[in-house]
Amino acid sequence: MKLLYRVEVHGMENYHAAGKRVVIMPNHVSFLDPPLLTAFLPDQPNFAINTIIAQQWYVRLVLGMFKVFKMDPTNPMSAKSLIEFLHKDNKVVIFPEGRITVTGSIMKVFDGPGMIAEKAEAMILPVHIQGAQYSKVSRLKGKVRQRWFPKITITILPPFKLESKQTGKSRRTDITNQLQRMLSESQFAASDNDRTVMAAVIEAATIHGRKHAVAEDIGRKSMNYGQFFTRVHALSGVLGKHIKGEYIGVLLPNSLANIVTFFTLHNLGKVPAMINFTSGAANINNACKAAEIKTILASKLFIKKAGLEELVKQITNAKIVYLEDIAKEITGPAKVKALILSYFPKQSFAHSLRHSPLSAAALLFTSGSEGAPKGVALSHRNILANISQAASMIDFSSKDIALNVLPMFHCFGLTVGTLLPIVSGVKTFLYPTPLHYNIIRSSPNIAKWRIPMISSACAMLSPGRRS
Repeated sequence: MKLLYRVEVHGMENYHAAGKRVVIMPNHVSFLDPPLLTAFLPDQPNFAINTIIAQQWYVRLVLGMFKVFKMDPTNPMSAKSLIEFLHKDNKVVIFPEGRITVTGSIMKVFDGPGMIAEKAEAMILPVHIQGAQYSKVSRLKGKVRQRWFPKITITILPPFKLESKQTGKSRRTDITNQLQRMLSESQFAASDNDRTVMAAVIEAATIHGRKHAVAEDIGRKSMNYGQFFTRVHALSGVLGKHIKGEYIGVLLPNSLANIVTFFTLHNLGKVPAMINFTSGAANINNACKAAEIKTILASKLFIKKAGLEELVKQITNAKIVYLEDIAKEITGPAKVKALILSYFPKQSFAHSLRHSPLSAAALLFTSGSEGAPKGVALSHRNILANISQAASMIDFSSKDIALNVLPMFHCFGLTVGTLLPIVSGVKTFLYPTPLHYNIIRSSPNIAKWRIPMISSACAMLSPGRRS
């Protein structure tokens, strides 16, 4: 397994700290989970398994490899015997979800495992298995790109004991909720947030493939990971000579160009400062002064469509540079070079990946409702931690489509609406709401614009999620 799956085990000190009477509770992502735990835990664990599942032919083939404690959920004495077994200072593995995930996220937790651990006064040892869900022996066929030997990481988290002040049925519910929260917190704790956002995107491309579509905008043009890397390299080759300073203003709507510009600035060692173009020229000038922004990247088409010509004329504290003009400088050979580099993202973005996770990844501004706008610098770790928190609570897969109607100068629109899908392999549709708000506001017939736009946007969502 070390050779084929490159298995890494973290937190082994927590296993030894748990003591002798322990209920090991891992998430359940594939048929590899029991062999993984048997191979890499110091002691050969006992597995509590449902008698119905134990009768399956594919389970009977491998039961001899493990120490199995068969449980009949319809027989109370079965749970009692397991509690007595734990009282003799033994370790037992119980999958609290009861079955392998079919969504890629955490499944519903049953109340039996929690009550067994609580009655036995045993320590709970959370274990998170990451990567096995991408193997050929998971139940996510058609939902993720499966392969034979994905990299697998096993994270053992600090042990704890279940405690509840409730009584009766409320006690069972409380304990079950604690286990559900434990699985979510384990997923977050096992997340790698000490890296750059670009590193997370490259890992997502490795998992889902360079041809996996990751974003689409109102122009109905889709962009996959390979095209994303190509465009970032192409723009990086010509943008550097047009920008000055550490913080670079970005005045763009929700669009593919905004995403590419955001990561291009990372690649050039700059920090994108997301400009709120609805806040007015005075606030934008104050923001540029506070952050020492000397250059603002914008789009001629956007300025015209949104009717921001007067706003741009009033911006005096920074130079406006248009992406359309910069794009003309990208030559044919430069495009070919960018395409070749896109096939080796780990090597071609190596200098970008060496940035500290604590360095600034984005600069957002407050609305200015209480004085001049204040700049808030978000580090790579800030953004990735926020993404990991959301991912541990939201059930989504690479087959879903996220509809982002919030602008990227908004904290939620940037992190959860744009970056979370990109680093998770979920396609995001970027909807430039402020632009269409101006159109609706100037239209004598609001319903004429609003209903078709909302209907067409919702039609792109996955079936069953359109509400």
